[in-house]
Amino acid sequence: LFPTPVSLSKFDYALKNKKVTLSWETVSEINNSHFLIEKSIDGTNFQTIGKVVGAGTSNSSKQYSFTDDNPLYINQYRLKQIDVDGKYNYSKILFVKVTQANPLSIINNPVKNTLQYSVDIQNPNETNTIVVYDMMGKRLKKYAVQLGLQKMNIGDLKNGQYLIQLTTNSQQTFSQLFIKAD
Repeated sequence: LFPTPVSLSKFDYALKNKKVTLSWETVSEINNSHFLIEKSIDGTNFQTIGKVVGAGTSNSSKQYSFTDDNPLYINQYRLKQIDVDGKYNYSKILFVKVTQANPLSIINNPVKNTLQYSVDIQNPNETNTIVVYDMMGKRLKKYAVQLGLQKMNIGDLKNGQYLIQLTTNSQQTFSQLFIKAD
């Protein structure tokens, strides 16, 4: 059994001011070139968002960190540790939900006849949609997204709970529940 080139003792995150700071610690390193920080929205397709140089060879604990200044609502992070000879290993995946990053917010809840909601997305030129579903998953209304404060007439809906969902062109979805009550 060969020892792993890098012994990772900690991989964690902290959330502050809508930024995600990843931190990790190694207890020993053998020929560690660097770490690539990778991010995914679906847990399958990862993209490199940063690089942190490793300590090479070390028998003492080393602390590392990287800050993602532009986290999404749902983020999955992993470390790709790369040796000087090009071999690599992956860390576990950290799942980080940044609720402040949800671009869809409901202004009034419960709602009588007019649902007020706000949309704050980074790429307004994308083709984005707003859909209202009942709790059985049936699509009741669909609109193209506009930025800022919006109003939707829901007077035709029965009293009950509904889901409003924003879907971006990049297939990210953001949801909020609302209650229709007279």
